[in-house]
Amino acid sequence: MFVQNYYQNFEDNDPNIKLLYAVKSTNNTVSENSVICGPFIKLYYIISGQGFISIDKENFALKCDDIFLINSEVQHEIIINKNQNLEYIVIGISGINFLVETSGNYQKVNLFHHHCHSDNKEILFYIQKILNEFNEKNEYYELICADLLKVVILTIIRHADSSLTIAPSLKLDENTNLVKDYIDINYAKNITLDDLSSIALMNKYYLVHEFKRLTGFTPIDYLITTRIEASKALLETTNKPIEDIAKLVGFKSQSYFNQVFKHRTNETPSHYRKRYFK
Repeated sequence: MFVQNYYQNFEDNDPNIKLLYAVKSTNNTVSENSVICGPFIKLYYIISGQGFISIDKENFALKCDDIFLINSEVQHEIIINKNQNLEYIVIGISGINFLVETSGNYQKVNLFHHHCHSDNKEILFYIQKILNEFNEKNEYYELICADLLKVVILTIIRHADSSLTIAPSLKLDENTNLVKDYIDINYAKNITLDDLSSIALMNKYYLVHEFKRLTGFTPIDYLITTRIEASKALLETTNKPIEDIAKLVGFKSQSYFNQVFKHRTNETPSHYRKRYFK
């Protein structure tokens, strides 16, 4: 089977898995949330509490020790009813999509659910280790996180009830992939299209054409999307001032951050934060 071959050849076909962020969220009361969507996978591990993930008007219950994988470009929202608590860790992952076997064929799906039983609680240990490494950012943390993330993904595949595997996301040519990788790692820096053109060693107008053809985004749009997703994670899980968050994710001023955030989400950062805090 394809999955067996993938296990056997994983070392030779090592996918370009990248950790974009890892955050822990504790919500006490949220009546509604804005729709979440990004050009990368999100992995949710439910630590405690109850709630729902909503995709295409279908709600999926969240329970302790549930894992939900949401494929890239899939709009979804976390719903927490009043008087309920929900604590979870969410990890952003680029470079892959996950596939599920259906009628003998592997297809990309919106969502994959796995419940961790007592015999595979080690997944939570690895995820918490990723969270700690990402937050502390000690020497070599990126390499450690990358290896731990592969362990998490392969452990989920090993214990999955149905046939689950992963495949590289849309393969970019080498130079364009360098640009995407650079944005994923350095989105908080001051990045211009000229900078990205120099990295790709191609005319900036051709870079825009190729990047959009292969990813669906222009380079700058991808950069802004990545910054906004990173800011959402900080708004949801920290008490940092909005001005500080704007700088941490790469915006030069809070006013410009507010303008872009509202344009992208139809609400201000402060209003978005209120959904997650009393």
